[in-house]
Amino acid sequence: MYLAWQDVPGRWVVLKVARRSMGESLRREGELLSRLGGSVAPALLDQNLSVSEPWLAMSWVEGIPLDRLPATLATADRRALCLQSGLAVARIHGTRTIHGDLSTGNLIARPHGEVAVVDFGLSPTASEVPAVEGTWEVLPPERFEGGAPGPRWDVFALGVVSLRLIQALPPGDHTRDSWRELCASGELSRWARGRSWTLSLALSPDPAQRPADAAEWVRLLEKEWGDPPFTKGALPACVAGHIDALLADGVASARRRGDGAAGWRLQRERIERAENPEPLLAELAQLQAMERKSPRNRWMAVALAMVAAGSVAGWFWMRPADRPEDLTGEDSKPAWTADYPRASLPIADVLVFDPPPAGAKLVVDGIRRPVPRDGFLRLGPGRHRVELSDSAGRVLCDTLWNVPRAAKTVHIAKPPPKGEGRSRP
Repeated sequence: MYLAWQDVPGRWVVLKVARRSMGESLRREGELLSRLGGSVAPALLDQNLSVSEPWLAMSWVEGIPLDRLPATLATADRRALCLQSGLAVARIHGTRTIHGDLSTGNLIARPHGEVAVVDFGLSPTASEVPAVEGTWEVLPPERFEGGAPGPRWDVFALGVVSLRLIQALPPGDHTRDSWRELCASGELSRWARGRSWTLSLALSPDPAQRPADAAEWVRLLEKEWGDPPFTKGALPACVAGHIDALLADGVASARRRGDGAAGWRLQRERIERAENPEPLLAELAQLQAMERKSPRNRWMAVALAMVAAGSVAGWFWMRPADRPEDLTGEDSKPAWTADYPRASLPIADVLVFDPPPAGAKLVVDGIRRPVPRDGFLRLGPGRHRVELSDSAGRVLCDTLWNVPRAAKTVHIAKPPPKGEGRSRP
């Protein structure tokens, strides 16, 4: 995973690069991102799956992973994040998608309290029982027994994540085996009962006892907790500190490798975000001097910071034309399961973004369209490129969005009762 600078239109994006043998997993993730359209997940910007190192390019979700929250965060804020996590997963379930690895590291708190979900690399399909992979803490007991995937997998994970968020996990250092026994025996569910009845239901070892999906889980939790408000300024400060630390790690790595150009780009980003940029200016000058001394390829003048480890390398990327052979077409089979009754849960065909400012411009598939003032865009089945920019031309939303085609309903004629003539259906 890389945090990369894209020259045009001038923004930070995330690259996910894989070996060719993992191309199918990457293709699957790109399909899911295009279905979600960037609502509660990164927006898919581009992809190339036909090269030796397949890659996806997606928008950067600016926030802080829930496992990086400071221990001093208030209890009310933590409960609010539990509910916001459930709302995000409910949106994903609304597109008949299962995440399959809902750890605190894959849930990102944004500055204003919304939660985004990242890393769909282990999202299961309906046609196969996936291998036991992912963060073992959030895996439900039936996962180890080869159970079929369903939204209750994610509901169990939300229960574990919520216990961790409100700092109410059972004490002790658990191994994978001891934790698995704690979950399968029902002990974890009983432990949670004194803290929240809804969390206890989510952690039941019997999937049938859990809420059917994240939407039902949120409704139950709201009845129990209400709607806890966020402490003013708490999350923006957390997010700003996390992002500055991430960029600082990238600058340090660039210094070690003598890559002045990459370090300069990252340091400039730190300065633009800082409330008091003056202490950072001296290092910017040093990195600029380092850049002048080192040979520089004019086609490799863009910083690339590894999200996980903070390493930096040079890279140049211009968005190519959409590749139909790499993207998911409208006839692709959706990956929902029998846990989703079609009559009660329609396919999501609405792209949701913040209400756009005055003078915003919306372009869908190269054609300018009226901007929906409420931020709800409806499109028909198929693959669409949606670009929204403000009056100054700054990009607000840029995503490849795949709206699946609803399956045809098949009516089977019932045979007439015995003794009556059989009519042709």
